[in-house]
Amino acid sequence: MKLTNKYGAPGSIVDAIHNDPYTKDGADFSVTELIKPPQIRRLWQEHEDEISIDVRDEMFKLLGTAVHNLLDSAPKCGQCDGTGDCWSGEATHELWWTRPITTWDKFKAWTRGDSCDPCDSCDGTGVIDDGKTREKRFHANHDGTSISGAVDLIGDDGAVIDYKVTSTYSVKRGLKEDWEKQLNLYAWLLRQNGVAVTSLNIVAICRDWARSKVGTYQYPDSMAVTLKVPVWSDSRQDRYIAERIRVHSMESTLPCTTEERWARGAYKVTGGRGRPKPFDSRHEAEKHLMVTDNPKLKIIEAEAKYIRCEDWCEVAPFCPQWTHANAVFAENDFPIVNKEEQT
Repeated sequence: MKLTNKYGAPGSIVDAIHNDPYTKDGADFSVTELIKPPQIRRLWQEHEDEISIDVRDEMFKLLGTAVHNLLDSAPKCGQCDGTGDCWSGEATHELWWTRPITTWDKFKAWTRGDSCDPCDSCDGTGVIDDGKTREKRFHANHDGTSISGAVDLIGDDGAVIDYKVTSTYSVKRGLKEDWEKQLNLYAWLLRQNGVAVTSLNIVAICRDWARSKVGTYQYPDSMAVTLKVPVWSDSRQDRYIAERIRVHSMESTLPCTTEERWARGAYKVTGGRGRPKPFDSRHEAEKHLMVTDNPKLKIIEAEAKYIRCEDWCEVAPFCPQWTHANAVFAENDFPIVNKEEQT
């Protein structure tokens, strides 16, 4: 991948993006790869050396990494103030902000006869063990395929938390299907490692939250919002992971679905009074039919705007579905039905 800097971002930011520590640690698939559309993953593998991404388009990812690094830090030990050191001699009588911290300060303390041992409260780590597991990568195998995933936080009660730095718009729309799938794959991973999961939660941090908009339609009251994620049955988790491995391992790559392309206005519900009502996904349109008592309503396909393809997909220039959609690919969607047909 080639990283460009067309808009003159400072060198420190460019270096931080270059030094992204992410790794799937030798696994065949990571959890995030499995929920990703197979076509995007395949095109990344085939064109990685040709793909060009600008620093500007990586800023949200950098912001998310920074927030994760802070939230994944264990609580600091109060006895040693996070240094991991326990001093004897004159240093023990000094105030905490004058205790030896730098190498030079420690050298001066040693030369005057002070001694230093690991803090007995934290065993020299500088952090305390509160029973929670933070930012740990788990591994498991499914029929010979290795999978890994890094879980942000596991409470001592089995509650799993995943942090998302996202937009307020995303939070207003509710729980994303991809988030539900991702956390249930984490639950599958943890089950393979003998960890019992009691709940799944998304803590969404709204990067564009504004206090002045609180009170308007469905606007969150706080920048941090917790979203409960349904925990699937073990059998459903097993079926889903088997299916994702299958579609990612096929010789013939499946095209991206309408939902995977982040379509806007892909479907309309017609047959009622007034203008047809637009929906981004078939699932949303079908939910509308289920709660509306009108057998005349039906779902039709509309001319959608594909947000992911236009603005957010790094492999779009190499994608036959995007560049030659009508000539090469056709959407493999389920037949459109109305409420009467569903029953």
